[in-house]
Amino acid sequence: MNETKTAELSEAEGSKMNPEQEQKLKTQSDFYFKQGAFSQWSFRCKHCGNTTDVDSLKEKPGFCECGKKEYGKPFLTKRLKPGIEMYPEAEKILQDPMPAVLEELKRHFQGEQQAAKTIFLVTCVAKVKNAQSTSSNLLVNSESGAGKDFIVNPIVGLWDNNYAISRSRISPTALNYWHDARQEPEWTWQGKTLFLADISNKVLNSSAFIAMASGQNECTITEKSKAVDLQIEGKPAMILTSASPNPKQDLLRRFPVITLDETASQTREILRFHGKRAKGKSKTEYDQTLRLALDCLEEANVIVSFSEALSEKFPTALIARTAYPRFIDFIKASAVLHQRNRKTETIEGEEYVIAERGDYELGSECFLSTCSNVALIPLNAQQKKILAFFGENKDLQYKYTSLRGIPLFAAIPDRTLRRELDRLIGFKLLKVESIETEAGAVIKPVQHYSFKAFENIQLPSWEELQSEKGAGADE
Repeated sequence: MNETKTAELSEAEGSKMNPEQEQKLKTQSDFYFKQGAFSQWSFRCKHCGNTTDVDSLKEKPGFCECGKKEYGKPFLTKRLKPGIEMYPEAEKILQDPMPAVLEELKRHFQGEQQAAKTIFLVTCVAKVKNAQSTSSNLLVNSESGAGKDFIVNPIVGLWDNNYAISRSRISPTALNYWHDARQEPEWTWQGKTLFLADISNKVLNSSAFIAMASGQNECTITEKSKAVDLQIEGKPAMILTSASPNPKQDLLRRFPVITLDETASQTREILRFHGKRAKGKSKTEYDQTLRLALDCLEEANVIVSFSEALSEKFPTALIARTAYPRFIDFIKASAVLHQRNRKTETIEGEEYVIAERGDYELGSECFLSTCSNVALIPLNAQQKKILAFFGENKDLQYKYTSLRGIPLFAAIPDRTLRRELDRLIGFKLLKVESIETEAGAVIKPVQHYSFKAFENIQLPSWEELQSEKGAGADE
């Protein structure tokens, strides 16, 4: 890319840049202009909506058929080849991307490595062609002030802006119209990540949101007293944050929950991190080579050859019917992330990436971080704290009034505590027993809560899987 092109791009940024920033912009821009030679791009006329194709981004479209020459930003209509061979360092990263990703994220926040790994892997599910639509959903839940958005923003920001979209506020009805195929026929959510920060329960439980989270692309609404069909193409990976989520029961199947580390030691590490940043010891810019490498990951189909053996070892709770496909898709996401270091197989003209041991282990690790019990029921941070208290006092029974006197429960609003206790009982993770108790001169039944023993989920080791797979082959 010549200096004139760099100058044009610098001017477009609207501010003066130092030599390091100019070089970074030149590297990134040069990559996209070169990549354009292997891709098909289009410009949409701002006046009539017609599209004009160009062979590469070096070309600018002439006058439209309507006689105007005003266009919006170019959009990628088809990527023919990744073009990563132009950047050996990016190719090297894609041989084993996760360490580079985690190392990069250490520059943006402290700790939370397991949560970061899981959130990032869920965004990779969007790159799996043969994944189930609900497998790329995740709710990040912790107390207000724990830094949920501070953690998620840099993870989503690793992806190019064409593939990562963030909103701090959105209305339920906006989801019906957002990138409607009638207005933007070239747009698709497929392969993209949508981050909704601090989502309200109103949006979370709205029909429009549930439909989008389920991958349902068509809906009929009323416009000016007429029924109108709307269609949204594709389904993004959906990452949400919320301090006090209250999702409907059917939404729990669609959104596994991950919580952050709220310990005092983690808080101390965060304070040290901000101390370093304030002294200029922590850089906030992204490693452009890593972003270029991730941008070159292609969407792919994946084969999990050991899935039948795994199905014989997986828990059989009812929700497993939804959770098991998600686990498989976590394995597929790892294979797509490591596609440059995985074998492929062509079936009926379609290329498939073959998942390996490393994908099973990474998928297992991230899946387990969203599961806290053998029933595979997603629990929010509040429910986990309540359950942990009863787990530490397994042999005791507590009246509701007694619970209110314990500091942990005193901090929870009455309505919220009753709701969470009822849910844990419904999940069969707590027991409730009505015991006749003296209340002055009256004896009346009083509910007593206690711990109900359950097992944590256990997944087979890779060696056990291979043994099961071999036994099945012998049969």
